[in-house]
Amino acid sequence: MTNEELVQKLDEMQLKIDRLEAVTICANLMSRYVNYHAAFRHKDYVEFWAKRDDDILEMPWGKYLGFESVKKCYLDHHFDRGDEGAEKKMKGAVFFHHLDTPIIEVAADGKTARGAWWSPGHETFPRGDREPGQAAIWAWSKYGADFIKEDDGWKIWRMRIYPMFKTPVGTSWTEWSQFSGPVDLSEFPKADQPCTDTPWYMSVNAIYPADQPEPPVPYDSYSDLKKTFFGDLI
Repeated sequence: MTNEELVQKLDEMQLKIDRLEAVTICANLMSRYVNYHAAFRHKDYVEFWAKRDDDILEMPWGKYLGFESVKKCYLDHHFDRGDEGAEKKMKGAVFFHHLDTPIIEVAADGKTARGAWWSPGHETFPRGDREPGQAAIWAWSKYGADFIKEDDGWKIWRMRIYPMFKTPVGTSWTEWSQFSGPVDLSEFPKADQPCTDTPWYMSVNAIYPADQPEPPVPYDSYSDLKKTFFGDLI
């Protein structure tokens, strides 16, 4: 084996090691997201995102385009526990969105990665002064996320949340769900665009979709993908 062949072999081995490490890093990014979101630590959470103009965050009510818009979603539409008046908002509030059934694929070139998760969750909202007590809600969804390797390490690049059902505890999700069709974007003025398409939701007449999200499969590079979580390659 020549020196050039040896160097090439070592480079290939290092890339394999880097790709294996990337799976754990990307999984940890999503797990930290779940923990920080539950703790209302959104200022810390947004630091997990790549600071890029082509970032995409798609919530059930619309898309946020670019890092600054992602920040607005989490720091304005949501809030941070360090904000003035946050303590009042946090009393009795719970947002637990667990992650399950992970599928993570790192591109052969080691520059990007894709992941998909199911998320069985539950939420609690204070009802307010007129109606004391708390509203307990089942909130199930799925996640599709793209990651990108930046100079400072792996970051969340693009994420889409696919709602399944959001139903009060004690009520069947086949009888009532918040996600019964397209959400009125006017309720969330900070979103930049409507959703990519109508998300599937639990209904007695609904047929479970084949690709919300499409489970990631091995791929060479992001530019080779024919379809993203947001439709055709962006």
